[in-house]
Amino acid sequence: MIKEYNFDEFDKASKKEWTDKLIQDLGADTAQRISNWKCERALSLSAYYNKEDAEDKLHIPLKNSLDWKYLQPIGIDATNDKVLDALMNGADGLTFESSQINDLEKLLNKVSPEYCTLALQTSSLEDYRKFMVWWQDHHPAEGEGEVLLFQSLKEVETTISQKHVALIEGLLTASTRGHRVINIDCGLIQRSGGGVTAELSFMLSQSVFYINYLMDQGHSLDKIVSRLFVSTNIGSSYFLELTKVRVMKMLLAQMLKQYGEEDINIPIHASTSPFTKSVLDSNTNFLRCTSEAMSAVLGGVDYLSIDPRHSLTSSDRIARNISNLLKDESYMSKTMDPAAGSYYMEDLSKKIAKESWRKFQNIECKGGFSSAIKEEVFQSEIDKDLEFQKNRIASGRRKVVGVNDFGNADEKVLRGEQSVASVSLAADFETVRKIVEDFVSERGEENRPTVCLVAAGVNARMINARYTFVTNFFNWAGFRVTKMENLEDVSDYSIVVCCGTDEDYRQDEIQKLNGIDKLKHVWAAGKSIEATSSIISNWVNAKSNRLQTVLDVLNQMGITKNLSSS
Repeated sequence: MIKEYNFDEFDKASKKEWTDKLIQDLGADTAQRISNWKCERALSLSAYYNKEDAEDKLHIPLKNSLDWKYLQPIGIDATNDKVLDALMNGADGLTFESSQINDLEKLLNKVSPEYCTLALQTSSLEDYRKFMVWWQDHHPAEGEGEVLLFQSLKEVETTISQKHVALIEGLLTASTRGHRVINIDCGLIQRSGGGVTAELSFMLSQSVFYINYLMDQGHSLDKIVSRLFVSTNIGSSYFLELTKVRVMKMLLAQMLKQYGEEDINIPIHASTSPFTKSVLDSNTNFLRCTSEAMSAVLGGVDYLSIDPRHSLTSSDRIARNISNLLKDESYMSKTMDPAAGSYYMEDLSKKIAKESWRKFQNIECKGGFSSAIKEEVFQSEIDKDLEFQKNRIASGRRKVVGVNDFGNADEKVLRGEQSVASVSLAADFETVRKIVEDFVSERGEENRPTVCLVAAGVNARMINARYTFVTNFFNWAGFRVTKMENLEDVSDYSIVVCCGTDEDYRQDEIQKLNGIDKLKHVWAAGKSIEATSSIISNWVNAKSNRLQTVLDVLNQMGITKNLSSS
């Protein structure tokens, strides 16, 4: 018989009581270190939350529909067969580029625009007008088709030109019902390495700038809002990105309330981010896409696109099926705001909303969006946030599978192969891997940099644990990692790493390793103690900077020429 438990029997502890107990058991310094952590430069989080953190719940506007629409990027080499296959197998719409405008008759043959969403990436009014000609010929007057118009921005601009604002007004004037042509692309901040609060303050500031400008030109607020949509990119920090989407909806509603508008839903389009993808162990990109897509749909986006950044011919189908699985098998389209009530996410939502709104108000007080662009306020935020993220991944505090940990030693990174994005978390690690592969290609596989693991002492558990740690520490860079018994076989392009307990690195123990005193590069996994052997010249441990340590090794071997991670 299953015993019934009454959880009311347990004493209820306040957050202060929990913290006091943590300090009592672990000490103040350790308690502070483990109970407070940073997921981003501007966000400090706790390790423990209770109902005290969710007493003041935020009002998150709910969507008109629980479902989302999947928009498949079709690529410049797309055919009509590929388009039809996508629409008949899970895609609710398509995203195509301005270079395909002149081929719409052929590309969209047999496509009924009243039953799908079409998204066009362009910064040209002429392109939109060409598209309108096709639309008017194929879309019935009473149809319910949708159009999203994405501006093609690759970096934060330093000025807002008159040409740009004239484009926005021209698009609004030329647009028709169901066409959302005013794109607030706050995902630009995320793709460039910026944090969540920088992205959301950018969204608010740009939205206000467009609305005010267009109202000054005589356009009604209702028309402007009906043509407006927000696009964002979703990173790999699962709960943070989910919360970002929730807060995005709340802040947009709060902004429109200042104009006297309530109960208006501005659609949000989310795409997986190129910033988090890598050519290293690229199959892992599919897993990242799945996590990012889950954050997006659980946060409540209206439109979703998945860009797997993979060379497989079936990558579009796999990406589309991620959405199908989340919708039809995981039933994530059946629950309204599933994050509501979570102590952690309610508190995180409040922190993000408060900080984003504060930054937005500061921008408005100092001249608004155009002044912030001119003064490079957003670029300054991006630079600081990117530096923070790069330091986290270089130090190993943030693990990225296949990039700085659990590397795929068997994959061959092609010489000259480009990164998946102009700015990405993996860029520095990809550079190192390509240097190693270029060297091996020129000198031969027998000269591949090698880490030779040598057991020190007899503590098998610690030896194996440090074998695993050192293997993951180096193999992402293309190093061959091998266990060694005969030290006479060590080549010039090798380092020896002793693995054992810290006490096993004493002079008398290390001397037992036959031939070790003749080697150039002897390292140890762990930390130095007072009696450590002088033969050991370097250390590798959890506090070691993974990127800089590997660069130092390659510099010592003469494979690189004084490269630095900075």
